[in-house]
Amino acid sequence: MTKEKTYNIIKCRFMSVKAFLCMIYNSKAFPYVAVAILAAVFFIQVYGVRVLNPAYVDWLLNGDDTTQHYIGWCGYRNGNWTFPIGNTDQLMYPYETSVIFTDSIPLFAVFFKLFSPILPKEFQYFGIWGIFCFCMQGIIGAKIISRFTKCGYSIILCGLLFVMSPVMIHRMFGHTALAGHWILLLTLDNFFREYKLLMEQEPTNDITRDRKTYLRWALTGALCSSTHIYFIPMCGIILVGSMLFSILTEKKPRKALTMLISYIMACLLVIWVLGGFGSKSGTGVPGLGELSFNLNGLYNPQEWFWSKYLKTYELYGDFQYEGFAYMGIGCLFMCVCAIPVLMSVENVKHFIVRQWKLIISILAVLFITFVFAASPVVTFYNNVLFRYHVPGLILDLWSIFRSTGRFVWIIVYMLEVCSCIVIIRIAKKRMAIVFLTIAVLLQYQDLKIVCYMKNVQFSERMTHESQLRNVNFWETIADDKQIDEIVFTRGFYEMDHGKAYDIARLALNKDKTINCFYFARYMDNSEALEKALRELDETDIFIFRLEDNAMCLDYDMNYYFFD
Repeated sequence: MTKEKTYNIIKCRFMSVKAFLCMIYNSKAFPYVAVAILAAVFFIQVYGVRVLNPAYVDWLLNGDDTTQHYIGWCGYRNGNWTFPIGNTDQLMYPYETSVIFTDSIPLFAVFFKLFSPILPKEFQYFGIWGIFCFCMQGIIGAKIISRFTKCGYSIILCGLLFVMSPVMIHRMFGHTALAGHWILLLTLDNFFREYKLLMEQEPTNDITRDRKTYLRWALTGALCSSTHIYFIPMCGIILVGSMLFSILTEKKPRKALTMLISYIMACLLVIWVLGGFGSKSGTGVPGLGELSFNLNGLYNPQEWFWSKYLKTYELYGDFQYEGFAYMGIGCLFMCVCAIPVLMSVENVKHFIVRQWKLIISILAVLFITFVFAASPVVTFYNNVLFRYHVPGLILDLWSIFRSTGRFVWIIVYMLEVCSCIVIIRIAKKRMAIVFLTIAVLLQYQDLKIVCYMKNVQFSERMTHESQLRNVNFWETIADDKQIDEIVFTRGFYEMDHGKAYDIARLALNKDKTINCFYFARYMDNSEALEKALRELDETDIFIFRLEDNAMCLDYDMNYYFFD
């Protein structure tokens, strides 16, 4: 082959690649693909790649919430398929409990259980969930902004700003299911989609358009119920704002009511299918008013490593970490810049009058969220501003979602979305890109310390060291085919969590059941425990705490002292 032919072949291939890249760049999907890639890169920069290995589980066994989530998944995976499909009898035998209450991300748990026969004995999907959340966060954030601009740079930059969200990173690999903030962004996309449809078109009786709206809200409800039930009231508050806007604009309360019914029915259906109504779970729990949002939350990093630039401020009590709402210096910059940009409109009063329906709807969402997040005890720094009385029935229902501080995420994302929209719609195109670029760089720099710390934590390979020192004894128990259940004589809440988790994991790995577990809601297994102690089945092993030695005198068993 001559040099000229070789050169022509290389040139043709280069031109083909160039044409392919140009086609991607000019396609409508380019901003979303770019944001997804950059989000994945950012995730790997923060957490490394080890957590993406499905067979690597040791990083989940440190005894905190991730251990609960992983062992909960193991118990669900080991159980036979039943209906409701989210139930298992492995974690509170002989009762069935739902994977909803182990916070094991039911959406992924059900999906991967389908492939359980071909998966490794030890398999985790939490790393996959993490990178999935980062990518979806960027894509849906970009989608919201694309409804207001066609500028690819602005869409990508806004998407990145959503990806670098402290409130999402704060939850990732802690309360891992609650890191699915892309569901909140999807709900906000429903809200602003309705706004664009109704403002850019004359209100019509377009049945197809309305049906798509109902379907989107039903899908949102299904995603909330199959990820974490706290998302149900959060997204419901945004739905109320969308309903209000629809009523103000179209004067069709029936449509708004159908939106609500679609959402509620989808939530209830998925919870029922996953077994959420059949488990022996309690409802209200104590703590309402303690796990709340402090009014300094939006600019308070709470811990020094969450911000490179801002200092931490005092909170009221020890549990307001649930109200962590630090937006990041970049997002705060956007919110501050949006004010003079909005004031620069030639006729601000006319602009507000023209958009009053949207403004009222957004304010309604913010107000309801604020009331819920601040809870009955409203605090500012370490001071109580005031308390308000709540009737008993409402208080009991409210206590189901006692960690009210989490609801402030709605305010965080609504402010972020609105500030981005104001800047890209009112400021000149180049100026908007400058603002967004500065915001992204500030946000990235502000989070550098916490990103570095998490990279150090998750990038290094972890090896779980069991707290059970008498390994031979426990393995003998686990391998004994005549033993099929481990019975804790105290609730999981009263046990040494590290040892109890290790016993539970060992039992589940050897296809044995356990009679109690650490659930998101209190589960009453006292009746079954009393029966087991009364009948003393030879296939059971009973675990007593050292301080419960006196109990042993009441039962005719063989006793062993280990760990």
